[in-house]
Amino acid sequence: MESLALKISNAVASLAAVNGDLILKKRADFSSSSWYSISEEELVTQATIIRDLGQTNATAMAPYGAATADVTALTTALTTFVDVITNPTLALDQRKNDNKRIPEIIDQMRTLFEEKLDVVMRSYELSNASLYNLYQSARAIDINGSASKPTVLKDILPGSLVALHHADAYSITTFYTIQNMGDQAVAFSLSTTETTEGPDPVLLSGGETRSRLAENLAAAGTYLIVKNPGTLPVSVRLWVE
Repeated sequence: MESLALKISNAVASLAAVNGDLILKKRADFSSSSWYSISEEELVTQATIIRDLGQTNATAMAPYGAATADVTALTTALTTFVDVITNPTLALDQRKNDNKRIPEIIDQMRTLFEEKLDVVMRSYELSNASLYNLYQSARAIDINGSASKPTVLKDILPGSLVALHHADAYSITTFYTIQNMGDQAVAFSLSTTETTEGPDPVLLSGGETRSRLAENLAAAGTYLIVKNPGTLPVSVRLWVE
């Protein structure tokens, strides 16, 4: 909305300056910084003024960098902006939905790496060893999303259930990344107690890395639980952010 309003403001002000219309120039000429330093209410008022001036001078301002389509787009953006600031729960709901999609997107990216790109890059292991080694170094960082050391590194004995991490308090934005370094599957979940699984365990196959927000694991809980139902010990790494 700000960029569209600034575009139309500059066009109308230029039109006014060329035609010597001092009143129109004064009404339309807002500085660039004014769009980013005023309150939401003032922004709505200022954008509405520019939208109305743009509608009145739509044809004449075309040679100065703005068109009727820009006025229409500003009207739409202005309506959306007003809806959001008058009902902030809409923005909160959108942010919540976006947060839920983050782990899904991360999983999709990791699947792309593991099932396609990692396989393709092995073809360079002998023909271009330096390129392959650089890729392997980059993947060592990417595998958990950062170069930081894991919060927890632990061997989970066969047929056991372990509270891998205990948070001081439950927070929906706590971000868990867990890597299964073994050959058989385990399950992880978020629980309110250290001796039981959470309500929605997530399967983590051998060699896989998955990420989840706390709110996507459970509505409450401070214990990150890992269950190894197999017959072999499994080493897991956990990053908590």
